[in-house]
Amino acid sequence: MSNRFLSSRPAEPRWYHERWALLILVLLAPPLGLLAAVTAPELRLWRKLLGAVGLVLLGGVLAAMEEEGAYFSRFWLDLTATVNFEKALTRYARQPAQRTATFERAFALEPPPGQANVLGERPGVGDSAYRLGRVYERDGDLHRARLWLSAASVPKGTRVYGDAQLALAEVELRMGLVERAAARLDNALNEHAVKTDTPEFMLLRGRLLSHTSSVDARATLMSIVWRRAVPYLQETHSELAALDLAEHRPDDALRHLFHSMRVDPGNKDALEDALKAASQAKVAAVSVRAFQRACLLQSTFRAGDIAETLYRKLVAKYPKFPGADLCYLHIAAHHETDEKDPHEAMRWYRRAADAAVDRYVRVEALAKLGRVYVTAGLPKGAERCFRQVLDDAEPESYYRRVARFGLERLSRSSEVRERLERIDSIVERFAAPDDDED
Repeated sequence: MSNRFLSSRPAEPRWYHERWALLILVLLAPPLGLLAAVTAPELRLWRKLLGAVGLVLLGGVLAAMEEEGAYFSRFWLDLTATVNFEKALTRYARQPAQRTATFERAFALEPPPGQANVLGERPGVGDSAYRLGRVYERDGDLHRARLWLSAASVPKGTRVYGDAQLALAEVELRMGLVERAAARLDNALNEHAVKTDTPEFMLLRGRLLSHTSSVDARATLMSIVWRRAVPYLQETHSELAALDLAEHRPDDALRHLFHSMRVDPGNKDALEDALKAASQAKVAAVSVRAFQRACLLQSTFRAGDIAETLYRKLVAKYPKFPGADLCYLHIAAHHETDEKDPHEAMRWYRRAADAAVDRYVRVEALAKLGRVYVTAGLPKGAERCFRQVLDDAEPESYYRRVARFGLERLSRSSEVRERLERIDSIVERFAAPDDDED
């Protein structure tokens, strides 16, 4: 019976639960006492087994009565997760010091008791195992990460089952177990534990497809770029750059790495990959470092003036710089947001749209140019830019939604202007005879 039906019943009085607890204790006390009094060696195993079963049943009943029946339906799932939790500790934490440290680390990651998800489920052992697996994954210990994520995903139907399956597939893919990761992902889909339209699922699917079909992998990863899923853009552009390098296209790989550095300028791995790609594309390493430094100044330190100077010098010194269109975008954004100079921002957005090699960069420049046109009070130019965005952008593109919203805003403003002009003409027509009479 689900929690919804249990919660619809009237609450029992407190003395009712206490009476049942006393009755259970009275019924269990005599056999446990007699069993403890027996000292025969052949009955020691039965005594331990029956004592453990009695304690587990007593704890389950008391927990069920404490939560008024809402926790009893999930008792066996939590018990299974606890067993896997204990097995993981005894297998990979043989020494007492490591076992103590692992316990402390797990319970430190446990969320507070009052926190619950949207279904009203309380955090349990599976949540701790999932968080601990994620910590080991970030630390680079993939074997322990795989162990703890497996312990978190054993009981199905829990709130972390789908996340644990995705994390397990990602860890197995990093370990080189491509077929097992694909099977894990198919199993999660069959169990309806994950959603296929989430950026995390699409990024993992793109990584799996990169081992079989680069075309399908590129299309899947580009869908994340068009949606502008910011938390996953850095990893997505890095995966696209890896595909370009595998196909011996260092120029395209360098452009994707510039996008990755633009999203996260402080990422040292992206900078090292960009320098390696620049050596293959015969691009000066100084220009790559200058671009990264300018992005870091503009995004982290909010030093738009210094960043604009670096962008201008970079484009002037290296005319064939692969990230020139991104430099133009940054200069235009500085004039739009910091300098409040829409005309200068328009000029640089036009240069970015003309110099863009990637269709995605051109769409972004046109969408932002239309936004500046709206701010400057030039509706015809804004409408022209937004319609070009609708023609060039993908159906799930973020800037396609921006263009559609901009066109709706322009249509509403044009209707308001027409109504005001009609009201003015009516007022003038009725006011003309009064003026003649005067």
